[in-house]
Amino acid sequence: MWGIKINRFIALAVAFLMFAFNSSTAVAVEIFVEPGESIQAAINNASSGDEIVIGTGNYTENVIITKDDLVIRSETGNPEDTVIGASNSSINALYLRAYNVTISGFKIGGAGYPDVTGIHMAACSNCTISDNNLSENYVGLSLSSSKNNTILNNSMELNEIYGIHSVRSENNSFFNNTADSNAHGIVLESNSSGNNLTGLTRSKKSLLWKQYSQ
Repeated sequence: MWGIKINRFIALAVAFLMFAFNSSTAVAVEIFVEPGESIQAAINNASSGDEIVIGTGNYTENVIITKDDLVIRSETGNPEDTVIGASNSSINALYLRAYNVTISGFKIGGAGYPDVTGIHMAACSNCTISDNNLSENYVGLSLSSSKNNTILNNSMELNEIYGIHSVRSENNSFFNNTADSNAHGIVLESNSSGNNLTGLTRSKKSLLWKQYSQ
């Protein structure tokens, strides 16, 4: 008799724990943003593991991402029809400080003040920046103290100083990026070692690559 009661108690306890575990486990969701809505608000309301899909149109805001494990992509994958323009040109158009974030399919510009960037990656790791047009900024893409990231199939045009600028950033992979009509195409400096640069192209007025002494 006692054995039956104990077994029932154990079964109930296990069922309760399973229910509690399932209730507390976050389920990844897709969050859609349309023109007139805020990308920043969607990021603020997202949970790690979510995917934020941005509809075709123009978005004027400065975006800050400090949440890990997000995918932020345009709905079409075409950067020319999904544009993020900095509302404040003296601040990075998109600031990223996180782990395992993907940003893909945007045209990002308007960060024109000295030392600000289309996308600035600070202390990032395992992030992917792909298929973006990072043009008409002071710097197209910058990395500081970031490692093990993938920068893939991006174009940087008509930036005032650098297409890509890396400082104290190691073991990043730069694949098939295009630097056109920047003062400098790609510059790695201040202990930016172990980086892999493959398939870099440029056309005119842009020093393709320069690495300062470490």
